[in-house]
Amino acid sequence: MAPDDEIVFGRSLDESRSCLERIATLSSEQAGDLAFTRAEFELHGATLRSLAKWYPDEPRVTDAVREWELLAGKA
Repeated sequence: MAPDDEIVFGRSLDESRSCLERIATLSSEQAGDLAFTRAEFELHGATLRSLAKWYPDEPRVTDAVREWELLAGKA
């Protein structure tokens, strides 16, 4: 994987996890923050899916997409 893509991958993986944690702590009174955080979570998922298309032979990228999909079911 290209060095720049390594950075994008690591950030998307970490940020998707932290977004999920923020989603869990936000209440309905914070609807704007909740909507923004969900959108950010979806964006990181889209990034991971794009990386999986670019690097189909990278098992850690494929695993990250599977993990994100499992997390998305909880979001």
